[in-house]
Amino acid sequence: MNSINKDNSIVAVHGLGGDSFSTFTKDNCLWIRDLLPSSSYFANARIMTFGYDARAFIRPFSKGINGRVFTFAQELLVDLDVNRRSPKEKRRPIIFLGHSLGGIVIKSALRHAHERYSPYGSILDATRAVVFFGTPHQGSDAATWAAFLGSIGKVVRLRNTEVVDELKRWSNPLVELTTVFSELRDQFQITTFYEKQTTNGVFIVPHGSAVMGGKMERIRGLEADHHQVCKFTEDDVNWHTVLTHLEAIAYGIQEEFELPKPDATNENISGVGTAPPRVLQRPNTPPSNRRLLTASEWDEETFGDLRVTQMQ
Repeated sequence: MNSINKDNSIVAVHGLGGDSFSTFTKDNCLWIRDLLPSSSYFANARIMTFGYDARAFIRPFSKGINGRVFTFAQELLVDLDVNRRSPKEKRRPIIFLGHSLGGIVIKSALRHAHERYSPYGSILDATRAVVFFGTPHQGSDAATWAAFLGSIGKVVRLRNTEVVDELKRWSNPLVELTTVFSELRDQFQITTFYEKQTTNGVFIVPHGSAVMGGKMERIRGLEADHHQVCKFTEDDVNWHTVLTHLEAIAYGIQEEFELPKPDATNENISGVGTAPPRVLQRPNTPPSNRRLLTASEWDEETFGDLRVTQMQ
């Protein structure tokens, strides 16, 4: 067990109306790149994003785009697998981050890895935690999705849109996925963040839909709406809350494999110490100028992108 690689892999998956970078960006701060590596727990983490065309879940775009939850989940596994080729890479613990629909894609991917263990078992075994940001595990009703789509109307550039039936409340695909994933979830550290502010007057993913109900699930509300629940700057109260939970996850992984822990210089509400910030960048290079590297340019301490498909 002690042979496990101590450097985590972070895999972030965006949701409906977002893309690989903007979903996690606020005021030009892409926090998974600009803030997370400053924590001593993630200084050596391999941070990746996965992009897919989420318009496949919005009518009428869905008619011209071949893709559903299972399709994108399978592509996530394939892309992640080919970028974890060496034995060392395959031993890296994985922490998935999913916003909204991205959380559903992650759940579907882990289910698929369980069912097709031969090619994807290393991903399932390496997965130590899943962090959900406003993920609609039970779906949402048509009126709620309508409010959300109205708020991203400028992005999709079309009026009179609606989500496909797959994302509506208690749809058969979501019920089936929830049932199957309930048999897997207790092997992961599950952290759920839910929105405490409305979007266009409604909660897009209310507390009841955002929570899975696992016995080991950590649940925390954030003072944000559905769009902002996964967007942070360094001074945000929400960021410090999320960072505390992410560091607790990393601490738990290190505890599991009895690995050396960073020296603690202070204590937070969860009892997890954080070392002085360390930013992975060349000297005198401001954070905004850090270049995002593609998968072919990865090394052990870079920010990589599995595949980016931004919404037009």
